[in-house]
Amino acid sequence: MTTQTPLSPSTPTVHMGLPSPGTDFLDFNLDLNSYLIKNPTSTFFMQMDSNALSRFGFYNKDILVIDRSVLNTKKSQVFEIDGQFKIITPHQKPPEDAVFWGTITGLIRKI
Repeated sequence: MTTQTPLSPSTPTVHMGLPSPGTDFLDFNLDLNSYLIKNPTSTFFMQMDSNALSRFGFYNKDILVIDRSVLNTKKSQVFEIDGQFKIITPHQKPPEDAVFWGTITGLIRKI
């Protein structure tokens, strides 16, 4: 009569056949904060409320990551104009009375 030993985490296992394609990513940890936010004290989020800028890749319900410490004219920027936040794309020039709020450094989109 044989005694069966239950498997414990330290018990070696035998792999047969082809490995699962997902096993390469088992130890992959993604921290969205460290991935999207470089300057935590100057970063904030804004949610799009229309598809008006869809031709520039910004869609309704997208969450924009905006860093106030980054001044990069080659990226889209957020300005306050007449009490409202507006996105100014790189090929546009902001109005004289526009107040710079930050540069869009990331985007979160649910699919």
